[in-house]
Amino acid sequence: MEQELKRNTTDRMSRTIDALKKDFASIRTGRASLALLDGLTVNYYDTPTPLQQLASLSIPESRQIAIHPWDPKVIPDIEKAILKSDLGLTPMNDGKMIRINIPPLTESGETETRNSKNWKRKNISVKISSRSRRMSCRRSQILSLQRLMKCS
Repeated sequence: MEQELKRNTTDRMSRTIDALKKDFASIRTGRASLALLDGLTVNYYDTPTPLQQLASLSIPESRQIAIHPWDPKVIPDIEKAILKSDLGLTPMNDGKMIRINIPPLTESGETETRNSKNWKRKNISVKISSRSRRMSCRRSQILSLQRLMKCS
């Protein structure tokens, strides 16, 4: 019983931390990161499909992302999806692949990244979530001990 409770609590807390890591990976830093394109879906034959299922992604240079689609017919759809997203990136199509140059951060972008209240809020929410999971685990342990005390 205790082991199961501990395992559930640990799993929930690790999932929360993994989600925060994923969010932090999507912060624009002026360097290319495949995490920038994680949530991007492409309208492929009228079906929203994650970009990772349609193409291989790579980082040939520190400020460039290369997208090699497995089906060349999907290149215009990928371009549309990138342009419609709020990433602020411009794709370049050479017929076989798409290149995305990551622009360097401007001064306003740097201060936005450094002082973002949104990231602070997310960090605090993860702390609160982990704390509440620990407290619920303790409550469950106390309740189970009380039940055992009543039985004996």
